[in-house]
Formats: sequence, structure tokens, C-alpha cells
Amino acid sequence: MAREKSSTEELFTKGFGVAVAVGALAVGVAAAVFNQERARQIRADVQTQLDELGRRVDDLTSQATRVMEEKRPDIENTIAKGKQAVVDGLEKARSAVEQSADKAQEYVQKTAKDVPDQAEQAGDAMKDAADTVGDNVSGAVDDVQMAADDVRMSAEDAVDSIDTNAGAETRDLNLNGNGTGSGSGEY
Repeated sequence: MAREKSSTEELFTKGFGVAVAVGALAVGVAAAVFNQERARQIRADVQTQLDELGRRVDDLTSQATRVMEEKRPDIENTIAKGKQAVVDGLEKARSAVEQSADKAQEYVQKTAKDVPDQAEQAGDAMKDAADTVGDNVSGAVDDVQMAADDVRMSAEDAVDSIDTNAGAETRDLNLNGNGTGSGSGEY
């Protein structure tokens, strides 16, 4: 009996294991079928959304094309106005540059005409100043020369006076022998 019991238990265990396996297989198949159905639904939803998005893109493209065609004259007009504004701005700038160049040229020509006159005036003033300085220097040289001549003459007079006095005393000394220089000969 023990053997029978163990064989019944084995049989029961094997049967239960097979039943669990069949049940698990059934659940797996059901899950796979459910997942397959869910995946099919998701694919259908995504396909529907893509189709809707494609239709919207087509609608927006045709709408954009229609709006562009409607706005084309305005856009072209705006572009033309922009071009004209640029041309006008460049023309004004060119005119301003030309006027400035003309004024600059006139100024240069005027200055070029005035420069020789101013240079001549400056040269005359410098010549006059040089003449005045030359005259003053010449006068100073003459004054110094005259003073030097006066000093020379005074020095010559002093030397002559010393020579004369020294000569007289020497003569007195030689004549009298005592060097008193009185010249009277009496002592």
C-alpha cells in the first residue's frame, strides 16, 4: 500500500504538474493573443493618427500655398519698396558724399590759394624780425666795439701816464741821486 500510495501520489503530482503546465500554457496563449490584439489595436491607432496627420499636413500645405499666392503681391510690393528704399538711401548717401567732397575740394583750393599769401606774410614778418634783430645785434656790436675802444684808449692813456710819471721820477732820481723826484735839485 505504501507503494500504491506513493504511486497515486506520484500520479497525482504528475497530473497536477501537467494541469498547471497546461493552465500556464493556456494563460500564456491567452496573454499572447491578448498582446497580439492589443498590438494590432495600437498599430491601427497609430496608422489612423498618421493618416490624420498626413491629411492635416496636406491641408496646411495647400492653405499655406493659397495664403502665399494671396500675399504674393503684398510680398513683392514690400520687396520692391525695400529695394527702392535702399536705392534712395544709397542715392542720398552718394549725394551727401559728393557734396562733402565738393566742399572739401573748395576748402583745399581756398586754403591752397591762401597758403602762399600767408607764407609770404609770414616770410615778410620773419625778414622784418630778422632785420630788427640784426640791427639790434649790429648796434650792440658797435656799442661793445666803442666801449672796447674807450677801454683801450683809457688803458693806453694810463700806460702812457705811468710811463711818463715813471720816466720823470727815474730822471729825477738819476739827476739828483736821492730819488725824491721833485726836480728842484734841493734837499
